[in-house]
Amino acid sequence: MDSDDIPENIADELEEISGLLDESFATRTLKTYGYKWNRYSDYCEDQGVQALPSHPGVVSAYLLTRSKKWTTQTVQGDRLAISWKHRSSGYDDPTDNQLVSRTMRAVHQRADPNEGSGKMHALLTEDIKKMIDSLLLDTPSNEGVWEKAMRLRALRDQALILLGFAAALRASEIAGVQAKDFEFNQEGMELHLSDTKTNVPRIIGVSRVEDVRYCPVRSLKRWTSSADITSGPVFRRVHNSAQLGDHEIDRRTVWRIIKGAAKDAEIDDADQVGAHSVRRGHATQAALNDVPLERLRRQLGHKDPATTAGYIQDARRMQEETSQELGL
Repeated sequence: MDSDDIPENIADELEEISGLLDESFATRTLKTYGYKWNRYSDYCEDQGVQALPSHPGVVSAYLLTRSKKWTTQTVQGDRLAISWKHRSSGYDDPTDNQLVSRTMRAVHQRADPNEGSGKMHALLTEDIKKMIDSLLLDTPSNEGVWEKAMRLRALRDQALILLGFAAALRASEIAGVQAKDFEFNQEGMELHLSDTKTNVPRIIGVSRVEDVRYCPVRSLKRWTSSADITSGPVFRRVHNSAQLGDHEIDRRTVWRIIKGAAKDAEIDDADQVGAHSVRRGHATQAALNDVPLERLRRQLGHKDPATTAGYIQDARRMQEETSQELGL
C-alpha cells in the first residue's frame, strides 16, 4: 500500500507515533548527556576547577583521561555532552577550540587499532588454555630482578586473561578492576562492577575450576599475593625493576596483553584478536554449550536481549548453515 492510500485517520496516528519516537529518542539522548555531564562536573570538583563555564584546557585534560579507559566513541560522547551543557546554558562552547580538537585527534591516534573495525575473533576455551600455557609462569630457580619482573608480568597476564574470559568483561572493565571489587566465597568469588558501559552496577559470579593453571579465582589470588596488592587497582604496570606502578593499566595495555598472548600461542586469526575477544569468546563458547539466552544476557550485562541473541546467532551460524547438505 502506498502512503497516499493510507486512510487519513490512520495517517494522523502514524504521524503522532513518529513524533513520540522522536521525542523518546531526544529524551534518551538528554538522559545520556546529563549523566555524562554529571561525571564531568564531578571531575572538575575533584580537580578544584570550574565546570560551567569550562576552560578548554580542562576539557582537553578530561577527554584525554577518559580515553585511557574508554573507547573513542565514548569520549566523543563526553565532548558532545559538555558542548550541549554549555550551549543550553547560554555559554560559549569550550569544545569548539583548537586545543580540544587536537586532543581528540590524539585520542583517535592512540586508540586500539581494531576499535570499530568489525567483530573481533572470539577466543574459545581451547584458545584461552593455549594462551595461558604460552605464558612464562614457571618460577626460575635463581631469581634476579629481571626474572622476577617477567614472572610477575606472566602472573598478571594469567589473571587478566582468565578473569576477562570467565567474567565476560569489557576492556575498560578489566583495566578498572579494584581490589575492593572482589568478594571470595567457597564456590569462587563475586566481582562487583560499578563503573560499566551501561552505567548500571552489576555483580558477576566467577566459579573455581579444577585445574589450578586455568582457574580465574586462584590465578587472581596468586597474582595479588605475589604482587602484594591489597588495595587500589588490581592490574598495574610491572617495571623492569619488578616494581609495580601506582595506577591501573589502560585499555590499550589490555589489548596488547591479550593480543600478545594469542600470537605467542599461535592462535588462528591472531591478527583479528583484540581486547573484546575474551568477552566475545565467553559469549560464543556459552552459546555453543547451549547456555540459555537470559542467563547469558545477565552475565554479559546486556540491557537488550537482542544484543545477546546476536552473539548466539554468530556462534551457531556454522552449525546451522545448510550448504553442507547440498552434496557439493
